[in-house]
Amino acid sequence: MRVSSIIVVVTALFVGIGAALGISLINSDANNLDGFEEIYYVRDVDHGRLSLFGNCPLGREIVVGRTGKVRISWYVQQPDHHGCRRAADFGSNKSIEKQSEEPVIARTTVTLSKSNLRELLTRMNALRWEADWQEPKDMSLSFTSGCERRTNSFSDRVLAVTRPGPKVANLWVYGEDVSEFGDAECTANEIANAATLDAAVASFAPLLPTRYHLSPAVAGRLYREP
Repeated sequence: MRVSSIIVVVTALFVGIGAALGISLINSDANNLDGFEEIYYVRDVDHGRLSLFGNCPLGREIVVGRTGKVRISWYVQQPDHHGCRRAADFGSNKSIEKQSEEPVIARTTVTLSKSNLRELLTRMNALRWEADWQEPKDMSLSFTSGCERRTNSFSDRVLAVTRPGPKVANLWVYGEDVSEFGDAECTANEIANAATLDAAVASFAPLLPTRYHLSPAVAGRLYREP
């Protein structure tokens, strides 16, 4: 499954969150990610530059290929009824790939060594969730162990993993924010998953880019509080 394809699939989840999407079923033998094709991890990153990037955090998007090649992108976001999402013009006639690319302000690539890739997988295999592998068109929302979908808000972190087939499993992680609607077990598992995901990529993925380019057209879409 190509990088652009997995991005389209996950972007579609954000765009269509108001639709009736299924909730994943438990499959305790499915959590090992060693046979992955691509790993996609996106999280919100505070930028502290409201006048430039607007009120929403940046999105940091990491795509890891099975050979260890990594693509890291940062994009601006705009408010949505359910939180913040990629500042794309989804009403245009452009393809979802092109719409998703427009808000990207920076990108870099790195290649992980075999040992670093193994370390990444070891950490991610310790995530507290029940992976539900589905065909992309049937992909449902998956949540941290002990948690249920109790909000329509976007999560701060999303993990999506593909396998040959193709099959996709995804995990939405709210971190500490889940304490607003989750019980003690759910909150503890959410905080652990957020820490695990961030630690898995910390050695090669900076939180913010050192250089960026924001086009005037995209800048005009961003909300800046008066």
